[in-house]
Amino acid sequence: PALYGIELLNEPIAPEMFAHMQAANRYPPHDPARAEGSCGVPDEVLRKFYTDAYHVLRKHLRDEIVIMFHDGFRLKNWKDFMQSEEFVNVVLDTHMYLGFATMGGKKPFGEVLQIALAQFQNDIQEMSQYFPIVVGEWCFSFPMSVADEEDSELARQSMIRAAAACQLYAFEKAYGWFFWSYKLISEPQGWDARKAFEAGWFPGNVVTGK
Repeated sequence: PALYGIELLNEPIAPEMFAHMQAANRYPPHDPARAEGSCGVPDEVLRKFYTDAYHVLRKHLRDEIVIMFHDGFRLKNWKDFMQSEEFVNVVLDTHMYLGFATMGGKKPFGEVLQIALAQFQNDIQEMSQYFPIVVGEWCFSFPMSVADEEDSELARQSMIRAAAACQLYAFEKAYGWFFWSYKLISEPQGWDARKAFEAGWFPGNVVTGK
């Protein structure tokens, strides 16, 4: 009775994103020989996997149980997908992180907030015409490079609260969201929900549930 839904696959990486990560050597393979030939997941492969998986699951799940699929880091590519009546109660999952949206050099803090308010909100609103949108991962972290070294701890805390508030405002257009993660053993700052509550970064209505 507690089952809300099932997500088909988490974060299948797009080919161009995979190529970028490889070029940047961001996630080098532990075993290069075994990783030889690895690549991103092409659209046509992912679409077939999602469609086949939907039909397998829907045989066993009531219509009120959500079947969710991740955008594969290509949010706008799904406007013509699963739009016919045979697909019931499908939700699109997208992951929105300021830390990734602001990659590419130091940016003013105002520009970071603009990304949250404009880019995130507009993307959610646009794609909500096709699917209920869930922001399945997000957090309060953003590149601290936007903060000057001489900024006080008070200023940094204020920036985190502002970034959090802007994201939550943008996500009001979404069907729902999940904070990532509940608990971290180590840093970086802004990824641990427990510490975020303790620091007072969540607005009061989120804390109280009202």
